[in-house]
Amino acid sequence: MPASEEDLKNLIFREIIECRETRSHLIGDPLVEVQEVPYTVVAYGLYRQDKTLLGICYWSGDYFQHKEENGWYLADINVPEHFRRNGYGTELLKRSCEKMWNEKKELIILARAGHTNNKTFEWFKKRGFEGHLSLDYMWQYPPS
Repeated sequence: MPASEEDLKNLIFREIIECRETRSHLIGDPLVEVQEVPYTVVAYGLYRQDKTLLGICYWSGDYFQHKEENGWYLADINVPEHFRRNGYGTELLKRSCEKMWNEKKELIILARAGHTNNKTFEWFKKRGFEGHLSLDYMWQYPPS
């Protein structure tokens, strides 16, 4: 049974400091020059009042620093199987997007969207993300 609106409102959303990490990705043309670019990934968890972790969302604000168009990179969102279908994933995604947009109002890009199954793609689409299953990414614009 889905959590009530009141239950969702009482959940705790906070950064998981020990999951913050620096990663890197390669940019450039492999035939000419490739450069390794570092970026920071943060993790935020959604918790019950009793400190039970219900899900984690990972994102980066500097992943696209090498491009003219900037944006947020939504790396992953995970809710354990036994907590799914209660609204926790939706609440976690909503609070994560709000947190990113409170910091800077830029496009949120979900990479690897084309590598997901149709069910996952539809889940993000129902929550405001745009794109097509054949693309490698989905996106959501900040509210006006």
